[in-house]
Amino acid sequence: MRRDRSGWVAAVAVAGAVVTGLLTGAAGQAAKLELAQNSATEGADAKSPFSAMSVGEVDAEECKSPRPPRDLAPSAYIRNGHVAIRRIMAAEQWQETKSCECIVSDISWEDVVKEAENYVTSDSSRLPFDVVALNEQADELEAKRTEACTE
Repeated sequence: MRRDRSGWVAAVAVAGAVVTGLLTGAAGQAAKLELAQNSATEGADAKSPFSAMSVGEVDAEECKSPRPPRDLAPSAYIRNGHVAIRRIMAAEQWQETKSCECIVSDISWEDVVKEAENYVTSDSSRLPFDVVALNEQADELEAKRTEACTE
């Protein structure tokens, strides 16, 4: 069942009034009781305004690198660079083997960290890679793989 907006607006207004203390005495108690009953009678499948705004599930890509462990690097920027390097390594292995199997998960994070030394573009320990360029390179290689494997 879907509620109309006026019901939600009224419920929010009453809840706000109860919380701020504007409705006191019997009126406040009645409002609290009504709010409690409404929330208790709504089923788990009831649509709230927030569930209506929620993002639906995204279809999982066929061959995607899993998230790296947090302890792999001190910042998300560096971890994102490691993900891109892992994607590049997998695509380079595809170029060598021409196998269309997903091998990105077969590459260990330890191997990625060792290989990352070859992709360092800066002396800065906080920004050692050009992550945008690495992602572009990985996207290009993966596009070639996808094109070859869908034919």
